[in-house]
Formats: sequence, structure tokens, C-alpha cells
Amino acid sequence: MAVPEPSLDVTLDLLRLGSVGIVSSVFTTWLGFAKYVRERRWEHMREAYASVVEETWKVLDMLASMRHWDEKGDTFDGATFQRKLAGMMAGLEHLRKLRAIGEFTLSRDAVRAIGEFVDSFRAAIPEDPERTERAQWRSIGNDLQILAASFSASIIAIGQRDLESVMTRPVMFRQILGRR
Repeated sequence: MAVPEPSLDVTLDLLRLGSVGIVSSVFTTWLGFAKYVRERRWEHMREAYASVVEETWKVLDMLASMRHWDEKGDTFDGATFQRKLAGMMAGLEHLRKLRAIGEFTLSRDAVRAIGEFVDSFRAAIPEDPERTERAQWRSIGNDLQILAASFSASIIAIGQRDLESVMTRPVMFRQILGRR
């Protein structure tokens, strides 16, 4: 029995089906990888924004405890005051580090807002905190609480906007390769 030779039409049909299969599998892989990249970017941004908000709330808590301490009428103990001030300054230092790290994951608006907050906060603290009058510290503390609360609200709004945009923005080939 003779084996029939494949016709040219059948061969072309098989090539067409094969090429459609290859193109569709590449496209499906591309879409899956793009989704993966968006999800990973979203996770990194969420973690960065969560760290910024957490540090801001630590500073707010320290300011609130200083205010409570002052309202109780406790004596202005130098050691306790220095400890609280050192805690706030450590929080600002951590925010400054998060800003530097955030250059890779946070939006330009968020990085700018963090920089402005840290600079404004540091500028509000007197050069020699131990020689500052108690009444002056009340005013400074109130201003710092307003500044920190305003920053907290703005960074949350920026974070929400940025996280929403990550999931809706199409992923470009250069983003998959790690370039902005």
C-alpha cells in the first residue's frame, strides 16, 4: 500500500495553525507576565507607603505623649524630654531613609512630600531644645502635630492614587526589564 503524499494545502494549513498557536501562546505569556509585574510593583509600593505611614504615626504618637505629659503638669524632666526628642528624630531619620529607598518605588509626589515634611519638621525644632521655654514647646508641639497630621493625610491620598494607577496602567516592555 502506498503512503499518500501530503499536499501543499495541508502543509500550509498546519503551518498557519502552528504559527497561530505560537503567537497566541506568546501573547498569553506576555499578558500573564505583565500582570505578575504589576502585582509585584503594587506589593512593593504598598510596603513602602505602609512604612512611611507607620513612621509618621510613630512621630504623631510621640508628639501626643509629649503633649499629654505637658498637660498633666509634670516637671520638664530633661532626660525624659531628650528620650522623646531622640525618638522623634530617629523617626525623622527613618523617614529620610524611606525617602531615599522610595526613589525606586514611590511616586515623585510622595518623595517630594516626604522631603518637605522632614525638612519642615527639622526646621521647627529649635537649635538648643533644652533651653527652650515650656510655653514655646507647647506652641512648637502643636505646630508639629498639625504638620504631621497634614502630611499623614496627604501621603495616604498620594499612596491611594499611586496604588490604583499601578493596577490600571499598562506594563511596557522597559518596565519588565526594570527600567522606569
